[in-house]
Amino acid sequence: RIIVEGAAAGKGIALAPPPQLALHQAAPRIIVEGAAAGKGLRLVSPDEVMAQSAFQQINQAREAIAGGVAEGINMAAAEALLSPAEQAWEAADYGRARSLAERAKAAAQQTIQDAESALQQINEAREAIAAGVAERVDMAAAEDLLSQAEEAWEAADYGRARSLAERAKAAAQQTIQDAESALQQINEAREAIVAGVAERVDMGAAEALLSRAEEAFQGGDYERARELALQAKELTPRIVQAGEAIHAARASVEQERARRINLTSAEALLSRAEEAFQGGDYERARELALQVKELTPRIVQAGEAIHAARASVEQERAKGFHSARAEELLAQAEKAFEDGEYQSAGPLALRARSIALDIDGDGVRNEEDFAPTVHNTYIYIGGAAILASLALVTPLAVRRRRKRRADLERARQLEAELKQREAEERASYQAKIREFEAQLKQWKDEGYVGLEEEMVQLKGQSSKG
Repeated sequence: RIIVEGAAAGKGIALAPPPQLALHQAAPRIIVEGAAAGKGLRLVSPDEVMAQSAFQQINQAREAIAGGVAEGINMAAAEALLSPAEQAWEAADYGRARSLAERAKAAAQQTIQDAESALQQINEAREAIAAGVAERVDMAAAEDLLSQAEEAWEAADYGRARSLAERAKAAAQQTIQDAESALQQINEAREAIVAGVAERVDMGAAEALLSRAEEAFQGGDYERARELALQAKELTPRIVQAGEAIHAARASVEQERARRINLTSAEALLSRAEEAFQGGDYERARELALQVKELTPRIVQAGEAIHAARASVEQERAKGFHSARAEELLAQAEKAFEDGEYQSAGPLALRARSIALDIDGDGVRNEEDFAPTVHNTYIYIGGAAILASLALVTPLAVRRRRKRRADLERARQLEAELKQREAEERASYQAKIREFEAQLKQWKDEGYVGLEEEMVQLKGQSSKG
């Protein structure tokens, strides 16, 4: 028994049997009592309930389909389910009608969801492509994917449309990123090249790479463009370093040409450096140019030493002071220079000049030495011995004693003067020895060898003196 009481009575409530009852079962008795009686209550049969439910689902499916159609969405799949639902309803097959209508509504909702999601991805892909086009980026690959996505959307293949649109958007974003990265590398390479050109360095190799990078960029091959621009940028400092080293080496050689010194060795190295540069071997070019820069002053020093030695030998010969040893050392110095042995040529020339100017090596220049071929120390000692002997062995008369004493006094004065002069000359000689030792140390620091024997001889002469 279902009893309707109180205010609910007479409100137009429709009573129906419990829904779990099968259609063939008899409906239970419904008793309306009290104030509810006669108040307009209406009893509904189970068929009517099922018909209303099916009709409601059909209407909801229709609304969902209509909404999709209004958005331009192909609702064919949902419509294909709705049509049999309506036919079933007309045939009073309300259960099937309701089931088909529910499926039609669900299909309509899913189709709308898929279509809207695909359309959103398509719009986002369009925006990404438009952004690239605005930057003058070649978006052909992304545009092709977008075109396929739009075709799939028109064909109601919304799942494929969404997948293609997502790929189109990703391709557009990646293309823009690749283009921006390539453009950055191109700009940096161009700046580096301009800086090199400002230093008067031949940047032809880097410029060729940059030109290829720009061509690849214009062709939409941004990855290749970036790779080539990066190569150009990385190559530029190597070119600049080699070019600057060659410029410095060339300037060094040209500066020393005014001295009229034979710089053939340095010029040959410079030529090899320039050839290596033109061949693209910038490391080798820089290495050779640095060798030129290092070698040139050594050539100049050796050449100047030889010029000075030759001038001294010729001048002293013209004065009548001839030294075979000086000429021999000069010849050795010139031969070492021709052979490129500059570390030996310089010291040999220095020794030749020293001997030419002071043949006996007593520290007194030839023109100031009263016996330039004999060490003065031996002369001083011999003269003093002779004077002493004369004073002891010669018997003089009383009348000549005063004269002898005067002579002895003059001899003592002469000896004192000689000793003083000897001391001065020894001091001068020692000063020259120290000067030579300093020069020797400089040459040894620069790698010259073979001077120890000459130094020992000079020191030995000093000790004997």
